Amino acid sequence: MAAKPGTKFCYINDRTGGIDIVFDPKQSACALRRDVGRLSHAVSLNSGGDKSGLYRSADDGATWKRIEGNGMPEGPLGRIGVGVSGGDSNVVYALIEAKKGGLYRSDDGGLKWALINPDHRFRQRAWYFTHVWADPKNANTVYIANTGLFRSIDGGKAFERVNAPHGDHHGLWIDPRDTNRLINGNDGGATVSVRWRQKLDYPEQSGRPRSSITWLLTNDFLYRVYGSQQDTAMWAIRTRSDHGFIDRGDWDAVGGGESGHIAPDPRDSNIVYADDEGPFLTRFDRTTGQAQSIQQYPDDLSGHPASSQKYRYTWTMPLIVFVAQSGRHLSHFAVCAALGRCGTHVDGNQSGPDAQR
Repeated sequence: MAAKPGTKFCYINDRTGGIDIVFDPKQSACALRRDVGRLSHAVSLNSGGDKSGLYRSADDGATWKRIEGNGMPEGPLGRIGVGVSGGDSNVVYALIEAKKGGLYRSDDGGLKWALINPDHRFRQRAWYFTHVWADPKNANTVYIANTGLFRSIDGGKAFERVNAPHGDHHGLWIDPRDTNRLINGNDGGATVSVRWRQKLDYPEQSGRPRSSITWLLTNDFLYRVYGSQQDTAMWAIRTRSDHGFIDRGDWDAVGGGESGHIAPDPRDSNIVYADDEGPFLTRFDRTTGQAQSIQQYPDDLSGHPASSQKYRYTWTMPLIVFVAQSGRHLSHFAVCAALGRCGTHVDGNQSGPDAQR
């Protein structure tokens, strides 16, 4: 009997959740689901656990069995990407985060497995990537997404890198009727190819949205929309203009970067405060077009452990700008944010405790 609509199924515990599900295109009753236990805090990240794994159902999701042994790597397992071929639904690919991880292949619908390719390029930052897609027509054609987008035509043994204009790939659509047509989602937005071997590129129509936006806010009237754009910078765009349309001159970069927060000055919206990946804090003046670094400790902390840092930051550091009762302008931002209270800074001077020391 199939699982009823709205029914919770394959529940494991409160620290392990399902992150993906794929269906056998030939047999609707068969499905593969990947579950991973992942905890992320400001000071730690744990990907995987003893309950993480790949589960299989042959009865429309009513019952599920964890796939173990028969060539699968020993645990603990982390994130798993899985793809079923439309050309031959017995062919299943699994990209597995594990000590002996890599690209695994099954030729009997997920019962027995073999490691096909252990290349670490496909498993770096596994908790963030780990995506695999099987071609809808050819069982030996398979794609893997990571910092690059890769394609194999020999069942996963060898891969070539797809020529795409941006990095960090997270999504792929393959036209089931014409598998040369692809749409790829990456940190630069959506890229398209209409013929295989032709470069994946941005759509030709100018003005089409093609960015990954992390934060969004509005202010003013006629108002501007602010957004932090993945892998590039923070932008502000007018919602109306005197010439009847929004043009390139109605956009401006306002400092900061992909993961930060944006805070226009409540008294003068031409002044914009922004941050990026923790320590990089800027003040942008639209009237001059200049951005000034105002971080309280001018150091690039990339690659340094938290124990060696004077101040510790989160990837998305909160930022608030307000005006005190005295009329004095203050910029207020939090550092060392973790599970408890955070140290805070006002105009670059620490005003609260670092609770994590």
